[in-house]
Order: sequence, then C-alpha cells, then structure tokens
Amino acid sequence: MNMDRSHTEELYRAVALNNDEHARLRPILASIESAQGLEALVPLLKELHQALMRHFAGEQFPDGLFDVIEQVNPEHANSLRELEGEHSFFMHKVRDLIFHARTPGENNPEELLNGAQELVRKFRVHEERENTVVAQILETD
Repeated sequence: MNMDRSHTEELYRAVALNNDEHARLRPILASIESAQGLEALVPLLKELHQALMRHFAGEQFPDGLFDVIEQVNPEHANSLRELEGEHSFFMHKVRDLIFHARTPGENNPEELLNGAQELVRKFRVHEERENTVVAQILETD
C-alpha cells in the first residue's frame, strides 16, 4: 500500500511524537525497576501514572498515533483495540500498586516492588507490540 504524501507526513509526525513519549517514559520505568523500598516506589508510580495518562491520550485521541494508523491502514484496527485495552490494564495496575504501597503494614513491600517490576516488563512487551505495528505500516509505505 502506498500512502499519499499527507498521510505519510501525518504518520511520521505521529510516530515521532510517540517515540518521544516512549523516550520520556524509559527513565521512569528504569527507576521503578531499581527502586529500593516503598518510599522510593510511590513517587515513581505517581509520576508513571501521570506520564502514562499523557502518553495513552496521545496515542488514542483523534489525530494521535492509533487514529492515524487506522486511517492509513485499517487492517490494524483489531491490533490497535487490543493495545488500547492494555492501556486500561496499565492504568488500573499503577493505581492499584499506589494504593497498596500506601498501606505497607497491610501489604508485603517485596511483593509490591516485584509487582511494579512486573508491570515494567509488561509495559516493555506492550511497547514492542506497538513498535511492531508501526514498523509494519512503515514497511508498506
């Protein structure tokens, strides 16, 4: 499939913005992975929550990455819906970790740290799946 010039420019703009967002998320994710204790983890999870809200909005809102991909290549609509569903999972999981980390006497701090690290691993897999969809679109250009 060959895209017209305006769609190509729109896609490359959306991909560049998304790549910038992913670059801003990486240090937060790395800090969560290496967090030592709940005192360090909670502010990082709050920062991640805010960053993910912005990031997911940029992907899902009109003229965001997913919207542009769907306009250019509607065959990827199902993959995009799956990725959007994962966005809900990540937002819920981050909020859940924050809530439980605020009550450490009732929760095992090691389990919370492990849960946060697992969340980071799942997000990286999610990011790779997004990148795969984008690469497939760009290859057809």
